[in-house]
Amino acid sequence: MSKLLKLEKAYLKKLITHSPDQCEGQFCCVHNPSDHHMREWQMNFRHDKGVMERICPKHGVGHPDPDDAAYWISIGRPEMTIHGCCGCCNGSIKKPLLPSELPVSTLLSNPNEL
Repeated sequence: MSKLLKLEKAYLKKLITHSPDQCEGQFCCVHNPSDHHMREWQMNFRHDKGVMERICPKHGVGHPDPDDAAYWISIGRPEMTIHGCCGCCNGSIKKPLLPSELPVSTLLSNPNEL
């Protein structure tokens, strides 16, 4: 647990997360947020999904934090960005493709099997 850091912010209760050196040099929703349009929105960590979201101040809808979403997409888990949407994220969260929308070659372990 030495690499875990306990953070307290006014809008987050207590969050145990990685240490700042683990995300140094890249955007991180906790330690180094990018300058996205939802940056001032309240943050909410979804323990049920393990994702950070931003709460739309107009509708109260949770949208994936863009920096957290970028992380999930970068490790091949775009499904973690699926969310109910009021439109206020302005489409900044790229919708992951459903299996039925993927090219056949990505669904096969060996595309030469066609």
